[in-house]
Amino acid sequence: MLNKNNFLKTLLAVTLLVLTFNFANAQTGTLNICSGTDDNVYALNVYTTATTTTPLYFQLQFETPYQGEAKTQTFIQWETYSVDDKGDENPIDQMVLTTESGYRRYATDQPYYFTKPGKYVVYAIDYYKRATLEHRGYKEYLGKASITITN
Repeated sequence: MLNKNNFLKTLLAVTLLVLTFNFANAQTGTLNICSGTDDNVYALNVYTTATTTTPLYFQLQFETPYQGEAKTQTFIQWETYSVDDKGDENPIDQMVLTTESGYRRYATDQPYYFTKPGKYVVYAIDYYKRATLEHRGYKEYLGKASITITN
C-alpha cells in the first residue's frame, strides 16, 4: 500500500523526470541572416547590416539533427521584430516553414526584404510552442539573429 510520504516522493520523482525530459529536448541552434545558401544549406554571406533593397534569407543550423534522426513533419516559424530605441521589440512579420525533422540545417527559400531602415531581430521558434511562448523577447527559441537595415 502506498502511504502519503511514498506517494509524495513518487510524485516528486515523476515530476522531476518529466521536467528533465522537457528541458533535455530543448534544442537551440544558430540563426543566420544571409544572401542565400549553398547546395548543402550552409549560409552564404552572413549579414549584420544590409539595405532595404538587399534580398535576405534566414538559415538555421544545429550541432545535431533537429528533433533527432527520425524524419517526421515539423514546422519552424520565423518571427521578425523591429527594435525601438528603448530595446523594445515590436512584431512585424512571421513565416512558417513546413519541413522534416532530422536535418542540421534549414533555410527560407524566398527572399525577405526589410522595407524600413532600423534595427531588427529575427527568431526561429518551434511552431507548436508559439502559443505558449512570450512573444516579445523570447526566452526559448531555436535561433536568434539581429540586423541593422539602412537605406
